[in-house]
Amino acid sequence: MSAFTDWRDQVTAQVRFWPDRKSIARELTDHFQDHTRDLERLDYPWQLAEERALAAMGDPELVGKALDRVHKPWLGWLWVASRAVLVLTAVACLLSLPGTGDFFHMVGNTLFPPEDLGGYQAIVGSYQLLNEQEGVTAWHFMGKLEAQPVQLPGYTLSLLEGKWWKNDGGFYRAECLLRLEPEHLWYGLPDDVLDDLSLLGSGEVPFQNEKNNPFHSGETDNWFLISESSNAIPLSSDAESYRLEDSRDLGGWYLCLTMTACEPVEWTELSFPYGDNNWAFRITWEGPS
Repeated sequence: MSAFTDWRDQVTAQVRFWPDRKSIARELTDHFQDHTRDLERLDYPWQLAEERALAAMGDPELVGKALDRVHKPWLGWLWVASRAVLVLTAVACLLSLPGTGDFFHMVGNTLFPPEDLGGYQAIVGSYQLLNEQEGVTAWHFMGKLEAQPVQLPGYTLSLLEGKWWKNDGGFYRAECLLRLEPEHLWYGLPDDVLDDLSLLGSGEVPFQNEKNNPFHSGETDNWFLISESSNAIPLSSDAESYRLEDSRDLGGWYLCLTMTACEPVEWTELSFPYGDNNWAFRITWEGPS
């Protein structure tokens, strides 16, 4: 086998397009081994079979020159360049698709997720901050929110964390961090669906979508708002100023859901009750824990 290895190295050394040398060496080895096994089946001793098989491979210089003519350097490098152009074109198309946002920003959020995903902890912490600022406990923690994931057309919606409080003013407030995961990376955030969502509480208690009625005029004092969540990024070391960045990563979006009710409810159901693509996402308001 060492004699064949020397022969193979002499052949591949003459191929100027070096990226092809490895595949050529593999093909020559397969051919040599196949020929050797064929001779061994004819009862040739293995050493004699290798000698005959190697002799049949030909002069290494002639074989190498013939392979070099087939694997022309300019053709090889043209093929490499065309593959690189294809990859760059695919990336450019991906970045230009509507709804994908900044692709590299999504990669960054995936590889280096912020400590407070979606800014949820900052929102929840604001209630404690209000208590401290007012000097009294105006917001009383009541319990957690629970929900099972639900399949939407092309997406999966799940609840990551949620809590609700009672205010001394006599109303209740719930905050949720939701996760919306698309089936495919190029799917955008379905803003039209989010704007048309309905929310109904246990006992047929209606909630109005604040996006559609920002002035809180209507027949009910129960409200909800669902929006794409953002991460608060400090601009300075003293963290006195921030900027908001899209919290989407390669897996999907973080959404914030806020619900305000005049009376406590056992559950609320977020739904898209239109057409054949209707679905419902029930959130249970658990008691104090």
